[in-house]
Amino acid sequence: MSQNIYQGDNTAAFGGNFLTIDVSAGEGKPVPPMTKAELKIGCFTKVIENPTFPLTINLTEDETTRLKNENTAYLAVWDAQGRKKTCEGSIVINTNPQRV
Repeated sequence: MSQNIYQGDNTAAFGGNFLTIDVSAGEGKPVPPMTKAELKIGCFTKVIENPTFPLTINLTEDETTRLKNENTAYLAVWDAQGRKKTCEGSIVINTNPQRV
């Protein structure tokens, strides 16, 4: 899966949502509480304390400016005991140069 954005844009502009992430504990199992989620996108990491799912992620102007042309994003989550689990899969974020 891939997403396209422009450097210098804020993905929450005009009520937008950039990424919506949902996790599953398996069929019929509730998702346990999590203490933290980290989304690593290219050269920086976005930390979300006490995330609730589905999780909506937006990037600020500063964050989109720091992205390269192609960025792979990965998600890790921490359980109630502070143990890390890296989620399967990734997303590619293509960033176009700022135009205005």
